[in-house]
This record gives sequence, C-alpha cells and structure tokens, in this order.
Amino acid sequence: RLLIGANANVLKPFPRKLPRVHATSLAVEGDTLLVAQPGGWSEFRPDGERHEFGIAELAGAPTTAIWADSDRILVGTQNNGFVQVSRSRREVQHIHEGQGMTDDWVTAFAPDGQGGVLIGTFVGGLLRWDRKIVAQVGLKEGCITRLISDGDSVWVGSLWGVWRYHKGQVATPEWSDLVERDVYDIALVESELWVAAGGALHRVRGARTMN
Repeated sequence: RLLIGANANVLKPFPRKLPRVHATSLAVEGDTLLVAQPGGWSEFRPDGERHEFGIAELAGAPTTAIWADSDRILVGTQNNGFVQVSRSRREVQHIHEGQGMTDDWVTAFAPDGQGGVLIGTFVGGLLRWDRKIVAQVGLKEGCITRLISDGDSVWVGSLWGVWRYHKGQVATPEWSDLVERDVYDIALVESELWVAAGGALHRVRGARTMN
C-alpha cells in the first residue's frame, strides 16, 4: 500500500488502494500522480482515480518507467518496448525493436526540452522519440539508469558515468572524472546535482552552470 506523510515520523496509509501489489515507477503531471504497476498503471487525482489495465501490449508485462504530459502517457516495459497512450482518445501506439528501438528494456523517460522525449534503455543506450521515429542519440549499447530534465537539457545517469544531453548532443561534463562511473541514480536540487555512484554519494555544486 502507499504511505504518505510530511516526514519519516508522520507516515500514514494512503487512503486509496493499488489494484496490483507492486508499484514500479512514479510520475507526476499537474495534480495527477501516476503509478506504474505490472500490466498497466493507476492515476490518482484530488477528485478521483482511474486504473488502466486493459491495454493488450502491456498485458502481463513488467512495467519499468512511466511519464506523462498533458496529452499522453508513456509506459516502459522490460523486454516489450513502450506504449504511448493518448489521454483524450485513448489511442495506443506500441514502440519496440521493430520500430527502431535498440533495446526493448526501457529504464527511464524524460522530455528533452525540444519537443521530444529521451528514452533510457538497459543495454541499448540513449534514444529519442519524436512521436514518429525512435533514433539513437548517444551511449550506444550503454545502460541508462536515470534521466532528469533540466530546462532544455537532460542529465543522464548511466553505468558509464554522468552525461548531459543538450540540443541533440551528448557530452560528459568537465567534472565527470571525479565521479565514479557506475551511476545508479541522480537528483537535481536547485543548482546542485546529487549522484549515487558505486559506493559513494557525490554532490556537484553549481552543476547547472558548469560545462
């Protein structure tokens, strides 16, 4: 079940139940919390909730990532690519290796600030989806662990270190050699980038203004 609270000492059960036991990924769009679960997802809003577990392409699939904007929802899977679902028409588009994915195991999504969405994969590197085609944009055959949007850039955590995607280019920041290569997660807090890598937690001050 979900727990909510202001801090670790004030936790209470979330008043709504998940249809499936296990939540795999979270996203927030406006006032809606989206919770990916095996075979689909749930949406919780202040005025109600809805659950979507009837999409054939997600049936029985382990979900791995979820992202949404005002008109669509993207749900990634382990070994079956991802689906894009129109929020108004509920039209489903299934994107997998047959449509250009280099790996059908999706690990993360993030908008790139240029109208596209970046897709992290387990062994297929970093991809970009522009609603029509999927293209490889970097870290070929790399394992992407986390994507964090930062204006018109995206920070990329991977088992090859920290990278930055900006207007179609992927580059390593000048401080990247100071951080262990096996990056498992990243978080952006104001001007600081926090990096969980190997056996250490790194704090990069002023990361947003550094190359």
